[in-house]
Amino acid sequence: MSIHERLYATSATQEDMKLHPVIDVGGILLRLLLFEHYILKSTRLCEIPKMVELLGLGQTLVLLRSGAFEIYIDAVTTVETGRLTTLRSREVKGALPLGSYCFQTVSIPDRREYVSGCFRQWIDPMPFGVKSRQKLKHALLDVAREAPQDIGRTTITGLRKDLLAGGPLVTRAVSKITQEKIGRAIHIDDLRIQVEVIDDEDIAVETNLGRLLGADEQTVHDIVQRAFLNISGLNQRLAEMKEFNALSGFQTNDLPLFEEKVTFIVQGLDPDRKLERASRVFSVLNLPDFSGIGVEYKLDVDQFLKVRSSQECQEFRAWLPSIDQSSDAEIRERVSSLNARVAEAMNTKPGKVIRFLTTTGLGLVPGAGIVLGPAASAADTFVVDRLLKKSGIVTFVGKMYPALFEPLDK
Repeated sequence: MSIHERLYATSATQEDMKLHPVIDVGGILLRLLLFEHYILKSTRLCEIPKMVELLGLGQTLVLLRSGAFEIYIDAVTTVETGRLTTLRSREVKGALPLGSYCFQTVSIPDRREYVSGCFRQWIDPMPFGVKSRQKLKHALLDVAREAPQDIGRTTITGLRKDLLAGGPLVTRAVSKITQEKIGRAIHIDDLRIQVEVIDDEDIAVETNLGRLLGADEQTVHDIVQRAFLNISGLNQRLAEMKEFNALSGFQTNDLPLFEEKVTFIVQGLDPDRKLERASRVFSVLNLPDFSGIGVEYKLDVDQFLKVRSSQECQEFRAWLPSIDQSSDAEIRERVSSLNARVAEAMNTKPGKVIRFLTTTGLGLVPGAGIVLGPAASAADTFVVDRLLKKSGIVTFVGKMYPALFEPLDK
């Protein structure tokens, strides 16, 4: 499966809210519609109660068992330990002075206990019987993904390479933090940052940031540390993308750093653009969206899975990039024009032949969905190849997608 069709992303719109995170269930469903496979980067399984609340337990189980959905349940992060003398290794080496750093990754020491804790926090309090909760737990374990092996080493190796190489990635990361932390924008051309190796773990940094800001040594140390941790997070996300062979969404604030590192990915493979395009089409055509599931509408997950696997949905996905330069009015016109062209073609002689073949069930050919006999004319073939394939877009937005949304019984 192409990396373009696999997505690895979170659904929590406020990841720092550990007790009451905001979960975008509609976003989960939209991602599943637009990508063949979705790996949810979970925050301790906090997304599951909201999914069950809006979809229902049975429908959630169908989704988990569909083969289209996996959940990454793990925790790996980068920390700075240069002055953490409670660590035996740092006690032996001694605390680093301000302006020097040691970056390391930490992970869950006992993953089984970690997952059990996630269950206790988010699954056990759910208002279901023991058997229902056990079914849900087993379904979650079946789709659970662990942290990629060696992800920590890969992350730190990438971080050190970036820091020693210097350049716009490092200066932009520091400039971004100065703006966030103290409200001062530093132009990257004025900023000087030089990273020197102390040993295979520790580094020292020389910078003119203190002079530019008029800031003390501790403030400069903290800004540089936060910037370098951001670069490490970027390297970890890229390593996860490689391991999962999946695109990954980035927060808007991360994109300048990501662009410095791999511009072509931001421009050509940004999964958020796919979501934005689809949401725009649905809005322009006054179609419902998944944010109303469980509030205004209910969803038949079996039917949803059939629609997302359909040829029409594939054609809709492939069509989305073509709308980037189109106005809202042009999008409406393009869809209605396709609809009109197909209707007109079906009233021509070859169109009537094709309609006869399809309505009498005389067979199919891959891609067109129709069999043409040996006497078929060039006009027949044109209608099939050029028009009826495009009709999948009309069928998707005009019939298949809206039919997913069944109003809730009041």
